[in-house]
Amino acid sequence: MQLKAIIIIFVSVLTAFAAKAQQPTPEQADTSDLLKPEQIDVIKAYEPVLAKARRISVSPKLPEQAVDNEVGSQNYYSPPKSVDATFEPPELKALGARKQALEPVNNFWLKAGYGFRANPLIDISGSTGLSNNINAGGQLKFDAAKGALENQQHQHILGRAFARFTAKKFNVETALKYTNQTHYYYGYNHLDLSFNKDEVRQNFNDFNIAAKLANNRNLKGNIDFSLGGDFSFLADDNSNNNTVVNLNGLGKKYFSKNYFVKAAAQLTFSTNKINDENTTDFLLNVNPAFFVAPAGLEIGANLGLLNDKAYIYPKIKIEKYFIKDKIAFYGGWEKWPIVNTYRDFLYWNPFLADDVSIKNSIKEDRYIGFRGALTERVTFNLKVKQQLVENYAVFSSGDSTFNRFKIEYDSLATSFGIHPQVEFKVAKEISIKASAEILAYNFSNVKAYHIPNYMLQGGIILKPIENLTIEGSLNWADGRLVRFENPIEKNAYTPVRDRVIVDLNASANYKISKNFDFFAEAKNILNQKYQLWNRYEAYGLQLRGGVIVKF
Repeated sequence: MQLKAIIIIFVSVLTAFAAKAQQPTPEQADTSDLLKPEQIDVIKAYEPVLAKARRISVSPKLPEQAVDNEVGSQNYYSPPKSVDATFEPPELKALGARKQALEPVNNFWLKAGYGFRANPLIDISGSTGLSNNINAGGQLKFDAAKGALENQQHQHILGRAFARFTAKKFNVETALKYTNQTHYYYGYNHLDLSFNKDEVRQNFNDFNIAAKLANNRNLKGNIDFSLGGDFSFLADDNSNNNTVVNLNGLGKKYFSKNYFVKAAAQLTFSTNKINDENTTDFLLNVNPAFFVAPAGLEIGANLGLLNDKAYIYPKIKIEKYFIKDKIAFYGGWEKWPIVNTYRDFLYWNPFLADDVSIKNSIKEDRYIGFRGALTERVTFNLKVKQQLVENYAVFSSGDSTFNRFKIEYDSLATSFGIHPQVEFKVAKEISIKASAEILAYNFSNVKAYHIPNYMLQGGIILKPIENLTIEGSLNWADGRLVRFENPIEKNAYTPVRDRVIVDLNASANYKISKNFDFFAEAKNILNQKYQLWNRYEAYGLQLRGGVIVKF
């Protein structure tokens, strides 16, 4: 009866959002800490399982801000974080925080598994351990799909090293990262399989280096600062490459606990070499702002140069309780430039044609919402938003190589969306989360290929017995338009609506001891053969299990 009740509750929550749903757009970064409870991150970005047995977001190609957007983000893909490792050593606290207490972490972490669809995984990390001065270490990861389906293999190799130095008043973080990924164009030609699979693959190598300097105590004059930068270079199998250099800085001056001013700056330089043609982009963005804590108000601007064009755009945020410690109102209006790169697009869709064009975008977000706690067990967030994007990027099937994708840009794409989120803590051992989005698009000159209008996400976390945690998730997206060959007219193409995506997943973790866990995961439990990209059919059911060792 208890299990039946749990299932009924779970299904009821999901059904409440199933009528209208769409893919989530990441929230605006928020540097204030006015709202408690903070905004709910109900379900992570939707990542349906593809043939390569890894998960890729289905969100549309709106350039999004990174988590830390003090200086105005420009990339879909965030550069590597300086201390980003599997065993999650502690990151820097917010600027102005007192020197943080060191939390215990594992010096060694190993996750290894194997399963159905021939999907080996090994992820190993090690560090020096935490002291008052240094934490350094590295990570190696191999994740692959070697299934028997024709030309659907994939592999991902990652290597990383990092170091964090803590002085009396300052922290210094550095990181090196290397990534190699291989994807096969397994739908390249369904009628002719005589080619060598190495002739129809994308393989890219990505090198990254990052560094950051910041104070960990308030400096004289109540000033905080952060200086950082990163360099990345990506080269692929088709002699295309991309180089990106980012430099950024942030300074804050506190007049009192309720008032401060800040000034952030970002310098980005990017070069793309695609099909033997070179393009160069330059962005200088400055973000001055004034913050008034009693009103929950931040007023500022993004201003600077994008290549040879000057700009000044608004950046305004407000968030304030209107029922003390219960429900808060928030809103914002921000516009900013984005330097798009070949690296960003290739991570999003590795099946690109060799001659795609790269254009920059301008994005504007306007939003209002309410969030908070209805009871001790029920928290929620309801957001209404409008987005406008100049040069909105859409992936559509090419003409001559129809199983690879070109990039089309809409001159001005607008969208209006409603985004509800809710979390129920049914009991200490049961937590249910659900998220939905309804988003209506208006494109000027392109079709909304591969972009769902509605999306539903739901999740449940159970702890039926001590040391056992079970998680389940359901992702649903409506059928999207794809560019398909017209079977009657030669060299003619017709927009066709693809099947609905339904992706049900589950995982379990059993803690044997302080140092050993068993894990198991099942992906695409319903064995759905949906397509994220036209002709790139997902694997069916996937199973994997293994062991986690840490000490």
